[in-house]
Amino acid sequence: VTQRPTTNFRPALASARVIGSTRSIRVFAYAKPVDLRRSYDGLFAIATQQTNQDVLGATQSPTQSPTQSPTQSPTQSPTQSPQSDAESDKKSGKKNRQLDFPTVEKKHALADDDQACDHCGGQLAEWEGQFEEFEEIDVVERIYRIVEHRRQKYRCACGCAAVTAPGPTRLRGSGFSLLFSITVCVDNWGMHLPHVRQSGEMAALGCPIPDAQLWQQAELLARTLEPAYDALGDYVANSELIHAGEMPWPLLAKDSTKWWAWSFS
Repeated sequence: VTQRPTTNFRPALASARVIGSTRSIRVFAYAKPVDLRRSYDGLFAIATQQTNQDVLGATQSPTQSPTQSPTQSPTQSPTQSPQSDAESDKKSGKKNRQLDFPTVEKKHALADDDQACDHCGGQLAEWEGQFEEFEEIDVVERIYRIVEHRRQKYRCACGCAAVTAPGPTRLRGSGFSLLFSITVCVDNWGMHLPHVRQSGEMAALGCPIPDAQLWQQAELLARTLEPAYDALGDYVANSELIHAGEMPWPLLAKDSTKWWAWSFS
């Protein structure tokens, strides 16, 4: 508890132990055990009760009743909870929402053995609507799974035809989902994570897939998208205005021979 020295503050802390002092501030030690996990309001209330003063400088109101909480206003009922710092920040728009991520609320409660008052030994009860709140960015681990598809079959009562429900879109000749193949290509060429490193990461997560199979998925996806690639080339070639750029492309040789790479858009 820190307090600037005043004349009426010294008698109130006559029994407290002074552990530090300067010309402007005196530091007093609270001799009894205190649960430091308490909120700021809880610690403030303990200090105020023991010193019979508002340790931030304001003295106790003469009209305050002995049973009234030091942080409770005279017009506030005993069952009414004071507004917490978190609620005040939430109402004033100060909530530290860094990004627009999905939000998961997780409530933390005291264990049964810890629900006893440190001062009187009484049973602690939940303070309705009062929490210490903070936010943190968490990560959800990537999980590989096997999806069993069951395409329902239908038949007519006359027995003339049988119809099967369509399944998901797949790459021809692939035993992996389309999303899996797209993820492999994005991680390799978009995030610069080579297939051999992807294979090691998958093995660490319990999915041992050789990097050769990842190359195969990239090849199958490239063949599937080849018509779109050709269509983009035709679209650029038939445009009214074409931008062309060139850049040197060094060869893996000892001489200084260079190739040139041209790009059109």
